[in-house]
Formats: sequence, structure tokens, C-alpha cells
Amino acid sequence: MLSEEQLEIISETIAPLFQYLEHEVIVDIARRIAKTLTYSRTAELQAMSMADLGYSPARIRKEAMKILNADPEYRKAVAKNTLEYKREIRNTINDITREAYKANDDIVAGAGNMAWISDLAVWKSVGKELKDHSFLQQLVDAFAAQTAGELKNMTQSTGFKTMSGYEGIENAYRRELDKAVIKICSGTFSQDKVIRDVVHDLAQSGLRSIDYASGYSMQLDTASRLAIRTGCHQLAGKIQDKNIEQTGENLVYVSKHRGARNKGIGHANHEQWQGRVYYIKEGQDYREEADRIGQDSITDLWRATGYSADGAHEDDPEGLYGYNCRHNHYAWFEGASSFPKNHDEKDPAPVTINGKTYDYYAMTQKMRSMERNIRALKREKEALTTLGADTTEINARIKSKTAEYKEFCKACGVPVATSKLRYECGTSDLKNTKAWKGMQNIEGENGYKEYRVIGDNGKAVSLGEKVTLSTMIAKMPSTVRSALSDVTFHLNSSVGGGYWYGHNEIYLPSNVTDREFYHEVGHCLEEKLFNKKEVDALKKNLVQGLTKDDIIIKTGMDSTGNTMKIFVLNSPRFIKEYQGRLYVESVKEALNSDGSINTDALGEVVSVAVEHYFMTPRATKKYFPDMYRIVEETLHE
Repeated sequence: MLSEEQLEIISETIAPLFQYLEHEVIVDIARRIAKTLTYSRTAELQAMSMADLGYSPARIRKEAMKILNADPEYRKAVAKNTLEYKREIRNTINDITREAYKANDDIVAGAGNMAWISDLAVWKSVGKELKDHSFLQQLVDAFAAQTAGELKNMTQSTGFKTMSGYEGIENAYRRELDKAVIKICSGTFSQDKVIRDVVHDLAQSGLRSIDYASGYSMQLDTASRLAIRTGCHQLAGKIQDKNIEQTGENLVYVSKHRGARNKGIGHANHEQWQGRVYYIKEGQDYREEADRIGQDSITDLWRATGYSADGAHEDDPEGLYGYNCRHNHYAWFEGASSFPKNHDEKDPAPVTINGKTYDYYAMTQKMRSMERNIRALKREKEALTTLGADTTEINARIKSKTAEYKEFCKACGVPVATSKLRYECGTSDLKNTKAWKGMQNIEGENGYKEYRVIGDNGKAVSLGEKVTLSTMIAKMPSTVRSALSDVTFHLNSSVGGGYWYGHNEIYLPSNVTDREFYHEVGHCLEEKLFNKKEVDALKKNLVQGLTKDDIIIKTGMDSTGNTMKIFVLNSPRFIKEYQGRLYVESVKEALNSDGSINTDALGEVVSVAVEHYFMTPRATKKYFPDMYRIVEETLHE
């Protein structure tokens, strides 16, 4: 299952793409209007002259517009810019949509992987193993297609919401130009003021997905957040269902959170059904379990919440896992499970700020409104910066509004939602945004991170292989998981296992075993975590008293299939023979000038120690205590 924090981070991931699109559109419109208005100087001077003589605004506009519309160069410029704008904006939208589709596949796959690892940890804590994740790829593909459809729908009809109504994106240049010209021809607005007004009006609206039939619109970045969040949340729910089915559990607990929807009736009122235990299938008597946990009764999940965990009924879009729902369901183990820490947590008491009283729901709504206003100011600032305009005033407003927002959050006793204040519009390359990097660095209680995984020679890797890798890493200490966060894993390597020192790249063969995995990770950790002085001291102890007579020469093959000599230091101090491998081409290279063993040539001491620390910890601790100690102290600092 995905935590609320994980869902928040995931939902932000794709928003910068649409913020970039929005920024490009606003700046393009402003630039084209500025360029077009260079042809309006004659009409502008006429308007200013008439204003000085006391003519009415209506008469001034009429005369100035007559001059402007009679200018063939002006009409030509308008036609040219209108055509160019429509073509370029459509191309930009298509490019951004394609990028969104590609990113969506990665985001949904990562969410599926994360949810599986989370469930794995939960079941393991009660002594049950989840082994079958064959269903995962099919589920991920289905939800990736669902979310891609949502993204496509929201970009079909886009535009801005202005005082004069909705402006479709393709007509926005002409509509804004017309308004700018009217202001110029009134004789009271400078060109600089007109352009700033254009930027301000478009930034206040934000680029929106518009449903003209209902009159409803939503900012594109917000719509993308909701689409990604809902899709990934529903995917996590279905993964939970499959795991529940796999283990035969029948009881579930539905999570509880502050500010749950408390309006409507039935499934739509989430406050009524949250924080309770339910059964999936009828037929068993759960009165004893209800008494144990202090619940009046245990009832049917679907009837209470509108969600059918076994697929026997149609899900209610207003209920559990419906659009923008934040609730989860978890397996409940009869006679063993207990309510989470926040089960008895109540909504914060209402607070009065500046004479107005806010309950918790009203607090959150006020926060969302303040966040939207701050993002609108940042939209305006970014556009003005790109246009080379002065931003002193808007910077001050952003600072002031942000301070007000933080003060409001403090007064309400709720944390600041920093990610909701973010506005990233500088690039269409998602991988260079904070939002994308935030998802790559997600780590929940289950120790999951989205690691960099590619196939041999850049080939694709299946989700199942990614899950297997993540499962292995999730079992390791947090220091190890952190060290591996910037490593690239090459799966199905045709050259076998290995670690490329200095490049943060681990190569793993097809059907890699746990032993092979721990061994190659050991090489990586030697470079990243282990203290070189301590490792050198360990090696010196291992070779103490050994001479060239203890070196044996074997014949093996290199990665290209050619025969080669392999030099091994033979000693019972090593866990296994391979730990004594000397990376040299002659016995002479394996020796120091005084005849002692060159410990720099020992390249498998730490990797084998790490391998056995994880595979056979008790035996390693008993028979090779020095090696066990150095690994234990390094990995659990």
C-alpha cells in the first residue's frame, strides 16, 4: 500500500510538464502582443492627443481603432502571428502530451513496485510470505492506460479563464490582443502596462482544462496531480486485493485521516465508514473479533464503502478509492491485528483567526486557496522574468503571501505543504525537476526506493525483475539502501556479475541469486561505505605470515572466453577460496619488495565478507568474527 506521503510525492511528479507548457504559452502570447503593438504607435499617439483635449473614452477608442485597422502592416502582423501562434502552441501541446505519456508509464510502474514492497513488509511482519507477483505487470499496464486516458482528456480542451469568460488556448492570442489594443487606444495605458496586464490576467487563471458543457475548469497542473494520484492509489488498492486473495485473508481495515469528507449520504460520506474493520465475503461470524477490538459489529466492505475488493460488485466512484479519495484498506489479521496509532485521533479543534472560525475542513480549503494564489504569483513572476521585466514588486508580494500562508498554517497547527507552493516551469525535461527527483528518492517505512534499473546494453527490464531487485534491497539496512540510491543496476548482464568502480554501476546476470546480488553489492559498499584503513588492517591480518609459497595458480576464463591464469592466496583464514583471489598477472606482482603479500591485490575480501554476512550471519560471526564485526559496524552506523 502507498502511504499518504508517498502519494503526495508521486502526484507532484508530472505537474512540472504542464507548468512548463503553461509558462511557454503565457510568454509566447505576451511576446507576440508586444511585437504586434509596435505597429500601433500612430494610433496610440492619436489617442493620447485626444485624451489631452478632453474627448470621451468612447470617441478616442473609435478614432484610434479606425487608424489602427486601416494600417495594412498591422493587419498583416496580426494574421502572421495568429497563424504562427496556433501552429507552435499545437506542436508544444503535442510534445508535452507525448512526454507526459512516457513519464506516466514510469510513474505508475514505480507506484506498483512501491505498493508491492510495502505489502511484502506487512505480511512478513506477521510471518506470511508473498511470493507471486505475476499479476503486477498486467495491473500496472491497465492503470497506466487509464491514467494516460485521463491526461489525454484533460489536454483536449484547454484555455484560460478571464473576466470575459473562457478563452480557448488557440484563440487566446487574438482575444488578449484585442483587449490590449482597446486599452492602448483609450490613451491611458502604456504598452508596458498593457503587457504586464496580459501576463497578470493569464497567470491568475493558469492554463486550464475546460469542460464547456458544464462550465467547469481546473488548472492543468492540478488536474495532472489528481489523475496521477487517483490512478496510482487505485492501483495500490488492487495490488492489496491480489495479495489478500493470495493469502486467503477476509478481513480488512479501512484507514482514517483528518478532514475526511463528511457531506453526502452513503458511500459519499467518507467520515462515516473510515477507521473500521470490514469483511470481504459473507459467511463467517466475526462477533468475537468485533468484541476484541471494541467495534459494534463487522460488516460488509462493499455495502459500507462502495468498494468491492473481490471484484464481485461494481465500485462506486464516490466511495473508497474513488476520485481523489485518500483512504486505503489493509489486511486485518483476526486475533492479532490492532488499530494504528492514529485510530483514535480526532480532527483538531476549530480555531479563530482574524475574527473567522475555521473547522479542520475549512482550514484545508483555505490552505489550498492560499497555495493557488502563491503559485499564480510565481507563474506571473516567471513570465515577467523571461520577458526581461522588473520583478521587484511581485517578489515582494510572493514573500508577503508566503509569510501569511505559513503564519496561517502555524495558527492552525498544521504543517506547511511545501510541494504545493512549488512552480517548476523552466524545463520540459522532467528528470531535471525537483518533483521527479523527489519520486526517485521516496523511501517509506518499508525501505522502498525507485532504483535506476536498465537491461543488458540498454534493453528494457520487466516490472517483475524490478520488483525482485527492490525486494532484495528492501531487506537491507537503511545505510545500504541510501548508498545504493544513486547506483545504476544492469540486469541480465551478458558479461555476468560485476561492479564498475568509480561509475556507480552494478552488473547482475539473468536469474541472479541472492548470493550473487550480495556479493556485487559488497564491492559497491567497499567503495562507498567501508573505512579504507580498517579494511587494510583486516587484509594485513589475513595475510600475516603468508608467503609466495601460499599462492596457487589456476586456469580460468575471462569475460571474452579466453583462458587466463588466476592467482589465489591459499589460507584457512579466508571464508572461502575466492576471497583470497589476487588480481595480478604474475606471482611477482603479488609480492611486496620484502616478500610479503601485496594486500592491494586482494580484491574480494570485503565483497565475500558482505555476501556471507547476509547469507550465513551466524556462521560468519562464529568462525570469522573480525570480518563480521567490520561489516556489522559499517552497515549499522
